[in-house]
Amino acid sequence: MRGQMFGTDRQGIRGLGDGGPANQWQRPDIQGKDFFVYNTGPITFTAIGQVLTGTVTIQADADFVMTHMMAESTDLLTAAGNPTQLPIVRYLITLVDLGSQRQLMDQNTPLSAICGQAPNPYEWPWWHRFARNGGISWAATNNGVVAATTLRMSFVGRKENVAG
Repeated sequence: MRGQMFGTDRQGIRGLGDGGPANQWQRPDIQGKDFFVYNTGPITFTAIGQVLTGTVTIQADADFVMTHMMAESTDLLTAAGNPTQLPIVRYLITLVDLGSQRQLMDQNTPLSAICGQAPNPYEWPWWHRFARNGGISWAATNNGVVAATTLRMSFVGRKENVAG
């Protein structure tokens, strides 16, 4: 259908198909929304069954709407000195929205049930808004057969400036 591009109506928006400058900041449907990723640092496990916890703080400039989640797991070292990519099914995870103090699952959940790996990130069926100055608290359990592993998680979405 003419005027449709990626599900957004292009009619009446200067710069998309009319020869004018393509200035995304003039588009009312995306003003105040910026792509953003919050990451955990490397989470290093040294034992099977070990539980590690941490927090990612949401910045004060905007709320964060998490739409996707990705993770990467490696063993610490191989004989050649290079880490080996491991499947993320070996971890159990619990997430808590610190702004509302709401746990996002009723119990430890396999990380692979709520998370993908690039280039196939997991899209959450219902996006979750984390309030500015809040945070994402996580608890991860090494549930695999390799003791010495590293996990990194990426919370992908967008910052949204909301009135008030």
